[in-house]
Amino acid sequence: MTLSISSLSDKRLRKVLKSYAVSMMARALGLLVALLTTPWLLDYLGKSGFGLWSVFVQFFTFAAFSDFGVSNGLHNTLLKTRHEKEWHYNLNLIQNTILLMAVIALLMALVFTGPIFLVHWDQVFEVTSDTYSYNLTLALLMVCLLFYLNLPLTVIQKVQFAYMEHHRVYAWEILSKTMTICLVFIGIHMQVEFHWLLVAFFSPLILPVIRISA
Repeated sequence: MTLSISSLSDKRLRKVLKSYAVSMMARALGLLVALLTTPWLLDYLGKSGFGLWSVFVQFFTFAAFSDFGVSNGLHNTLLKTRHEKEWHYNLNLIQNTILLMAVIALLMALVFTGPIFLVHWDQVFEVTSDTYSYNLTLALLMVCLLFYLNLPLTVIQKVQFAYMEHHRVYAWEILSKTMTICLVFIGIHMQVEFHWLLVAFFSPLILPVIRISA
């Protein structure tokens, strides 16, 4: 009995250490993304373009947490019920939450997308460059669409944290950040426009692993 408890404790400790090691790698790679892409983007976009880029990054970073607490509530509920309730109960809960967030995203898209075209964003951001003035509305639209897409996907990410071993989730984060570095490098090399560069930067960061292991 003592050996069994000791073996279980050692196994749990190994899982914790593995999760911690992979999470630290993910955080270090996040820092590497900033260290690599910042000089690339500053050189490619110039000071005015990079200033706009920083505004969009701050907006998306803030918006990424704006899921109205729904996905966090689901995550906490699953942690309590995953061993107490039947899988079908939790699956219905997950599906209903994803549907709710999809409806919210659709309503936000219908309400807020139209007014984007009614505002002179070049005046709001005091943009003098003709290149960025022309693409500013389209860039803002792209970021908003990515945000709407991210809303239901955050539910899947929270489900992963409830059911999957955490080192696997952090491993996907490492993959997505690596993809970000590669796509930004390719985008700059191909000299894509500002809005497509935003898509290259943000899209890998919101793609979850669809397969969820119980």
